[in-house]
Amino acid sequence: KMVLNRTQTTPPYFYVTFHSDWDGLVSPAMRANGGLFDAHIHRLFDLLLFREKGVLERCRQGRELVLDVGMNFGAFALYAVNRGCHVIAFEMQPNVAVAVLLASHLNGFSERLQIVPHPVWSESNHTLMYYPRTDNMGGTHAIPLSPDAASDHAVQLRTVRIADCVPLQSTIRFMKLDVEGSEYETLLGMLGLLKRRKVLNLVMELQPEPLYSKAVQLL
Repeated sequence: KMVLNRTQTTPPYFYVTFHSDWDGLVSPAMRANGGLFDAHIHRLFDLLLFREKGVLERCRQGRELVLDVGMNFGAFALYAVNRGCHVIAFEMQPNVAVAVLLASHLNGFSERLQIVPHPVWSESNHTLMYYPRTDNMGGTHAIPLSPDAASDHAVQLRTVRIADCVPLQSTIRFMKLDVEGSEYETLLGMLGLLKRRKVLNLVMELQPEPLYSKAVQLL
C-alpha cells in the first residue's frame, strides 16, 4: 500500500504515502503538490526561520527544536529536517508513523528526526483509542476508551505529554499543532513550556467547535 515519492524541493528528498484506496486525501494531495501539504505552513516556517540571524544555525546544532504535533505522512516534519532542523514529531497511527520512519531512513534523517508514535494528551500513560479511516487518515482523532473497544476494531494507544518528550532546557522555535480536536489537552500537557516562553512560534489548526475555543482561551 506504500508509494515512494520524491519532492520537488531544493534539495529533494524522499517521502512515503499510501495508495489512494488506503488514504483518500492527504496522500494524493502530497503527490499532487510535490510532497507538501498545507503549504502555507511551510511558507510561514521559512519566513520565521530566516527572519532572525543565527536561527537556522542554532537549529542545526540542536539548540532549538521544531515540533510537528500531528505529523501524519510527514509533509512538514520531513521538510523541516531537510532544512537542517532537529524535529520531534508525534503521530499516533502506527502504520503512518512507520511510513515516515522509512522515509527518514532513506533520506539519512534519522539523527535529526525523532518520531513519537503516541497520541498527545494532558498526561502520559493514559489510554485512548481511535478508529482507522481510509477516506482521510489525516482526520483521525483520539477519543476516550469505551467499554466496547475490544470488539469494535478500535485501536488502543497510550498517551504522551509533550513536556515529557522535550529536553528540559530546549527552546521550541516552531511548533505545528494539528491533532483533530485534542489541541486543548495537548496544550495542557505543555503549560510549563508555554509559561516559560519556550515556545516561540505556534501554528495551530482551528475549527468552529468548543474544543478549539478552549485551546485559544488557554493560550
